[in-house]
Amino acid sequence: MARILVTGFEPFGSHQRNISSELVEQLPPTLRLNDPWAELRQHTVESIDVSIETRVLSVDEAGSTEISSALNQGHYWDAILHIGLCESCLIPRIETLAQDRINMRIPDNKGRQIMDKPITGQGDLSVTVPVQSWMAQGWPIECELSIDAGTYLCNETLYRTLSALSATSNSNGNTT
Repeated sequence: MARILVTGFEPFGSHQRNISSELVEQLPPTLRLNDPWAELRQHTVESIDVSIETRVLSVDEAGSTEISSALNQGHYWDAILHIGLCESCLIPRIETLAQDRINMRIPDNKGRQIMDKPITGQGDLSVTVPVQSWMAQGWPIECELSIDAGTYLCNETLYRTLSALSATSNSNGNTT
């Protein structure tokens, strides 16, 4: 059975709630997924059962490193989906780039506030899944691709996760 990790974040700043954690808490423990590209294929791809693991991450350094630390310790998921809260967004965005930069306009939930510093100094990281092909699908809700996950905890978490995936894939001889 395929394993998918879906994360959200606890409330932060002036937010009394965080829709990302509320969404994560509503997910079922298993799903049956059908091939979204079935109409485009000349052959049939069987549906798969998927185990959904969820975590609500703390809005602090521990939360931003929780998944990358798990990956570095040998944990594995077939897919990882980080869900966050964008205060200025009107529609959901699929982030395609994690900036090697942190610039916290407000302190995190532990009081940490880093102003305009690199996360590692090794450069930005792109997601490795074919997100362009996702956009060709007819989704029931409007969404958009984005190359700006901000410079707060969502971006830091995505960056650290992509960095850990790259490091663990390279050490195993696999590609990300």
